[in-house]
Amino acid sequence: MTQSERILKALKSGEQFTAAQLATMVSTTKASIRTRVSELRKDGYAVYANTRTSGKTFYRLGTPSRAMVQAAYVLHGGAAFGA
Repeated sequence: MTQSERILKALKSGEQFTAAQLATMVSTTKASIRTRVSELRKDGYAVYANTRTSGKTFYRLGTPSRAMVQAAYVLHGGAAFGA
């Protein structure tokens, strides 16, 4: 299983994770986690990064809002959705 697949599996649990937590889970660096998260986003997964008042950023898998879908369509047309 690739690092991206393991990260996605963790995020699909519904939990939120910091880059450090994910890096520990998949035996890599925080920088690598940010790269893998970008790849997951490019593959169409809605991975959100929420920064808390403590300054820590947590990643979670979510559902894109209607406004996000609209913005993707405006920017990329039907190609954003595989059409």
